[in-house]
Amino acid sequence: MKILMIDAPPLFRDFLKNKLTTEKVVVDFAQGRRDAFTKLLSTLPDMVLIDADKYLTGVVEFMEKKHDNPNTVNIPTIITGPEISSDAIMDLMHLGVTRYFTKPVHFDALFDTIAKIFRMQFSLDRTPCTLETHINGNVVFVEINQGLNRDKSALLKYNLYDLMTINNITTPKLVLLMSDLPLSFVDGFNLELLLNSVVSAPNLQPSDIRILTLDSFTKELVAGHPEYAGIQVETSMITILNALVDSSASNEIGTLIAEKVLAPEALRDPCIVDLIFNEDYEERKQVISDYLKNF
Repeated sequence: MKILMIDAPPLFRDFLKNKLTTEKVVVDFAQGRRDAFTKLLSTLPDMVLIDADKYLTGVVEFMEKKHDNPNTVNIPTIITGPEISSDAIMDLMHLGVTRYFTKPVHFDALFDTIAKIFRMQFSLDRTPCTLETHINGNVVFVEINQGLNRDKSALLKYNLYDLMTINNITTPKLVLLMSDLPLSFVDGFNLELLLNSVVSAPNLQPSDIRILTLDSFTKELVAGHPEYAGIQVETSMITILNALVDSSASNEIGTLIAEKVLAPEALRDPCIVDLIFNEDYEERKQVISDYLKNF
């Protein structure tokens, strides 16, 4: 099977290529709609994946040309793009779009859709894990609960790049919140994967990274890896905030936490990929449904 990715951002393109290559899918790339159509005709892939900008620049024209060509009309096409009206989505589907994903994309839903189109079984880490990011000033907060999910940890690298680039964060500081996540040596590989994604964030120095955790294993692992030198592991949020943010304007501990941790700023534009998977939303809906049955 072969997929042609059009105008995908480099980091997301690399991540998706790595995932699909392990599933024996050949991945090809094209930049720009005009060159993309030429490549579409020359390669005739089994599927097309288009990443559209906020104005859907050139997408309709590309789809019209694809729809009018008998050699390409039946090639399934997925588009990731901005939120648009249901009428606009229907117009795209009339031109042969199989599925339209609004950014930020739930990666598991995208990955499962590709698998269904190819009639293949893809592997995806289904370990329960809540991994979320938000920003306050130049501080990025990464909160993780339940467990360590390898695919979400790998996606974090691209999410952090998007987050910092979109919001022009040039001198970032990062807090990794893991206080409700007890770990042991069996989690070592997955924890390294998570930390490698964190330290690869643009312009982020290890000395500006703090980890909040109550277990000793994380501290031992960080201390034992030279590439993590400078990262501080703490058991107190106040210690972390005093080190990373300006606390002079707030004397109350509760106020400081509320202002710096619990009050995320709105993003200028959505990241391309959501760290919350579609199945996480389905699980939350089921929990709420079960709760309401008691009333």
